[in-house]
Amino acid sequence: MALSNFCVFGGAFLTPVLVGVIADRMGYQWTFYFVAIFAGIILPFVVLFCPETAFKREQKFDIDTMGNLLVLDAEEMRILGNRGSSAISADSSAEHEAAGNTAEKRVESSSDPQPVGGSPRKATFLESIMPFNGRKSDERYLHLLLRPFSLFLHPGILWACLIQGTLIGFTVLIGVVLAAIMLGPPLWFGEVETGYM
Repeated sequence: MALSNFCVFGGAFLTPVLVGVIADRMGYQWTFYFVAIFAGIILPFVVLFCPETAFKREQKFDIDTMGNLLVLDAEEMRILGNRGSSAISADSSAEHEAAGNTAEKRVESSSDPQPVGGSPRKATFLESIMPFNGRKSDERYLHLLLRPFSLFLHPGILWACLIQGTLIGFTVLIGVVLAAIMLGPPLWFGEVETGYM
């Protein structure tokens, strides 16, 4: 968080120094040309080295959504109930094994394409840089699109957004106010002097 804030605010306070010199020596158009040049240079690196990091974990780890619970019928519940008794006969252990196999078959036949026993297959490098490499969630798109807005009701997130927005707003405000004050009377600073300020 500190590094990202340093990049945002450092960029906001350092670039006017460079842009003032560039605008004075080469013309203000070159400030936009340099942005386009750097964006063009960095684009292949973003495509190649910033893959999609969304990961769909195995269903057995979804304890927060209770997605790993199985619905057992009365016979399976009776067999699992006998498991706690002190004398388990060979017949009941065979029945319990059969019930366990039935439950495993139910999990395997679920809509989740991931294997139950092992980890999901890791994507290859070419698969990871594809613009679209499949859905990472089975939820509806509109639900996923609107989900972040409910986070604003959380006091901690609302406070963090207000603080960050205020800091960024004041950073922009300083640049705008400095340009308005320094370029005009009575100082009549040029682009270089205003950038240094």
